[in-house]
Amino acid sequence: MPDVSGAARPYEMLALMGPSGAGKSTLLDILAARKSVGRLTGAVTVNGAPRGSSFVRSISYVPQEDNFLPSMTVIETCELHAALTLPRGTPRPQAASRIEEVLAAMGMLHARDTLVGGVLPGGLSLRGLSGGERRRVSVAIGILAAPSIVFLDEPTSGLDSCSALAVVEHLRDRARDSGLTVVASIHQPRAAVWSAFDACAVLSQGLGMYQGRCDAIVSWFEGGLGYGPWDSAVHGTASDWVMDLVNVGFSKAEVYGQQQQRQEAAAAAAEKQRTQKPAAPPLGPALSQHQVQSAGNAWSMRPSLTSATLGKRSSAGGTLATGPGAREAAATVAVAGIVGARCSIGDPPPLIGGSLRSYWQRQQQDVVVAAPLPVPAKDGSSKEREGRPVIIVNTEAGDRGSNSSGSASVATAASGANEGGAGLGAAAMAAAMAKRRPTFWSQFRALFRRELLATMRNPADVAGRMLLFAWVGLFCGLVFWRLGDGFDAVRNRINLLFVECLQYMLLPYVYMSLYAADRRHFTADISARLYSPGPYYAAKTLAVLPFALANCLFSTFIIYGMAGLRLTPFAVAINGVTSAILYLVAQQVQALAAILMPNEDAAFLLTIAYTTVNIYMSNFVIRFRDMANRWLSFLRYTSAVNFAYASILRAEFDDRSLSCAGGIPPEMIASVQSLLPNAPMLRMPALLRMATSPGDGCRMRLDAVLEYFEVDLSSGAYIAALLLHLAAMHAATFGALLLLARKERR
Repeated sequence: MPDVSGAARPYEMLALMGPSGAGKSTLLDILAARKSVGRLTGAVTVNGAPRGSSFVRSISYVPQEDNFLPSMTVIETCELHAALTLPRGTPRPQAASRIEEVLAAMGMLHARDTLVGGVLPGGLSLRGLSGGERRRVSVAIGILAAPSIVFLDEPTSGLDSCSALAVVEHLRDRARDSGLTVVASIHQPRAAVWSAFDACAVLSQGLGMYQGRCDAIVSWFEGGLGYGPWDSAVHGTASDWVMDLVNVGFSKAEVYGQQQQRQEAAAAAAEKQRTQKPAAPPLGPALSQHQVQSAGNAWSMRPSLTSATLGKRSSAGGTLATGPGAREAAATVAVAGIVGARCSIGDPPPLIGGSLRSYWQRQQQDVVVAAPLPVPAKDGSSKEREGRPVIIVNTEAGDRGSNSSGSASVATAASGANEGGAGLGAAAMAAAMAKRRPTFWSQFRALFRRELLATMRNPADVAGRMLLFAWVGLFCGLVFWRLGDGFDAVRNRINLLFVECLQYMLLPYVYMSLYAADRRHFTADISARLYSPGPYYAAKTLAVLPFALANCLFSTFIIYGMAGLRLTPFAVAINGVTSAILYLVAQQVQALAAILMPNEDAAFLLTIAYTTVNIYMSNFVIRFRDMANRWLSFLRYTSAVNFAYASILRAEFDDRSLSCAGGIPPEMIASVQSLLPNAPMLRMPALLRMATSPGDGCRMRLDAVLEYFEVDLSSGAYIAALLLHLAAMHAATFGALLLLARKERR
């Protein structure tokens, strides 16, 4: 975007327009200090001062896609954002009053207890708000903390014309009433939507084609650039005509007259805009009362812009005048469109069967006056825009190699910031914004409540996962039912303990979709500076922990009881604790992979690679002493399964013996004889009788199993090693979360 300049003012709505790929969203991100990657030059100032760190806390950014949890109601969603965005120490009644106020302003009080709805993690759909209602809730949350500036990315995309008009009109009303500066990227506005904007900036190929009042756009493209001429009957509204003009790369009909078809033409137009039009055009009304009355006189019926022609009767039955001032009136109709059209609840469209003049008389200056509204001063006088920020963008300001991401330490929203008091104002605002930010515990409480609501209101998902754990435990218990004593029992216990470790490495894979969804929510929230990574991570970890432990222990004790493992309190406790920690380690690996990797498939690849190392370095598949490449054995310290398996082996076999009165099973003896056919002593009758019937006093010392697998430490030592693994995974996950937050904040 080499050549973009302009200004946005309070009490006004500025539209960022342009074809797809023109740079609207990129420019919006730069203005909102959400993008610092690449090489950013030029300057973005607020009342003449560079943006500081407090700037992002005084604005609101409404993305094109909302980031609501489907299982929360509208009021709960607003309460969450109120807890995270309202100033520290805001009383609960005051916060509730503010929520009611913004919902009423956006016409959403009727849906306060309605679920937001959408697709739940796991793929289940939940009915809730319509697209238009979700958009209005997004805007309500955007103005909840009373920001000075509201940025919106495609606020009307995906909405029907009625919903789009309702959203834009609500935004316009908020700008008029409270002095907001509204900057919205918009793709192809209908006439009534176009009429709600006071100023616009037109982009093409990353170049600035126009920045100024909406009512002056036709005169600039016709007189300043020589395009056109524009004919409302042929081209539709002025916004449609301009969008067609600047869409480079398409062959256009001759009715457009002179037009842009190549990038060179767009570059020439941008240069003309830069050199002949001021970057910050003077303030002034966009549509005067005289203009609107003239439009009403010219066409007293409801306008039908697509079929009206100058001097001819339109399909709507009205006549567009051709006398003096007729072109100005026609331009006003085309620019303003259906000025008073409304689609909000309880307010029918006022122009059906009426005229623009009668609507003006009924509404007086409620809608069409785009002149800046005065802000009452303490002494009763009016001081225009005092205390309200004016954003100015200039690509030529500042060092050409500097970064305009807002890293400067000076920022202020007070008027006169560039008159010697900018530094003091910035320091005061930075201190105020630091006090404004909610504390760690406030953020933690709000996010912890959100996580619990998201989990508890998805019972099908919670129950499904618990049933899976129960099924795995039951099936494993049936396979290893009542192992008993004897040589076979020892071998089967060894196998069962490894299977137990293996299943807790694999079962967390069922949570991958949840972690992928969490990553999407986190990146959207952190881009909006909604909270800090610390409280989010703490809330997420503690909210998930009870459900994870319940699933794991439920499955563990089912297996333990059905298989008939060692029934001592110490052995049961060690097995349960070890299994739980191993499961938490494996689950944390899933969370880490979901944060590190850009998509779910890549996260699966990373976790499978980690699981592979754990399985082969468990000392069960092959003992470390038996490996030909002994140097690989150092990977045992990276294997959580190695420590977990050693821990539960110690708990099961330490200082224990089993009866071997039944002797060695005949099939085992036959296998040894087949394996060693040239060992005649194995077939001696006396030896066979001693092996198969050793007597009632025969006991197997199970410590030999520990010696075979080189289990030298206590279970406590192995559990401590597992806890170190878990701590390392948490540290790595939180570090990855911080890196992701830094990346998304750029």
